[in-house]
Amino acid sequence: MRSTIPTSLPGVLVAVALLALTSPANGQAATEEQAIRKVITDFVEAINRSDIKAFEALFTDDADFVVITGRYLKGRSEIVTYHAQLFTSSFKGSHLDITSTDVRFLRPDVAIARVGTKRTENEGKEMRTSFPIFVLTRRADKWLITAVQNTLTSGPPIPPVGAAK
Repeated sequence: MRSTIPTSLPGVLVAVALLALTSPANGQAATEEQAIRKVITDFVEAINRSDIKAFEALFTDDADFVVITGRYLKGRSEIVTYHAQLFTSSFKGSHLDITSTDVRFLRPDVAIARVGTKRTENEGKEMRTSFPIFVLTRRADKWLITAVQNTLTSGPPIPPVGAAK
């Protein structure tokens, strides 16, 4: 009877070597994905607390944001000013929830997060859903939001900022 160990041993060694090389990378990707998911969670929590300082800290200086009404905001300052108004008007008393999140890496330092959201307002009598797409970039030791495109998927139209509800 002929042994197959010598002929299969090189294949096993190659497989073990490849596994050893890819496991740290997979572990690192999982850690990075968790960090990105935390940024998305922090975004939602800042909105729910109307915490403009925490909200501001999530964006790069040169971020872009297309809000649910289609208005384009350029730069962290404009994004923060716009949302500070929302926190005291149409977002006041509302609650935002994440319904789904999918993260995809374009490069090790750039990722896209596709997020399903549900916002309830008027003591739960009204609900809107949206589908924002976030582009996040790794800057130094943390992930920051570089761009957001938010799309209303259901619910009543959103009044412009400053308009009476």
